Amino acid sequence: MGAVKEVDDKIKKIQPTYEKSLAKAQAQQEVLDKYLDSCNNLCPEYYINEMQKVLKGENSWASRDASIHEKKTNSQVRRDTYTQFIGLHPTKSRDELIVVYDATMKKLETTKSGSKRIETAVPTLKTFADTENDIVNLLKEKIEKPVLSEREKSLFHILQDNNGNQRLTNIKTYFTGPQKTTCPFCFQDVDEKYADDLVQSIEKILSKKVEEHGEAFKRRSGLLRKSNV
Repeated sequence: MGAVKEVDDKIKKIQPTYEKSLAKAQAQQEVLDKYLDSCNNLCPEYYINEMQKVLKGENSWASRDASIHEKKTNSQVRRDTYTQFIGLHPTKSRDELIVVYDATMKKLETTKSGSKRIETAVPTLKTFADTENDIVNLLKEKIEKPVLSEREKSLFHILQDNNGNQRLTNIKTYFTGPQKTTCPFCFQDVDEKYADDLVQSIEKILSKKVEEHGEAFKRRSGLLRKSNV
């Protein structure tokens, strides 16, 4: 009667929809169970387990890796060990790769035993010594401090600003070119001698000697690092 009957009628009305949805949920659960069952070939875990089996045991990756690193027992196969190889794309078949492995292992064992003569020439240290001497001489070299005019002192202040070196380089490049008779900053005419003097002043500020000294030092230091490698 009343409210109770009204609720009961609503339940009866939606009952078929509920039962239909419940059946769908049960069907999806059955599909999900297959993907979660590590014994089912639909489950990703199934293939991870299969890969682990292949990697374990004798005549497998675990035993070969142990031989290479001289371990007493086979190398451990972890859950993520397969990720070391999954991105590889070998051009040879498995049988061909085993032949290559066996041949390479023989070379390794021969090398470890010391029975094989080393044919590779040992590099000399002459280049290293010469390069080191050049660096020492560059470090010892004294660079004279230039005497600056009033204009060169003003240019030196520009050099102290952010990107000052680039600004002076741009000015030098401009007044070295054919358009040097007009100033790009104040738009006044500039005679050729003034432009040449300005370029010389900038070169004095930037100090070609210092620049060349630094470049030589970088080159020699680079050669020394390569020798160490």
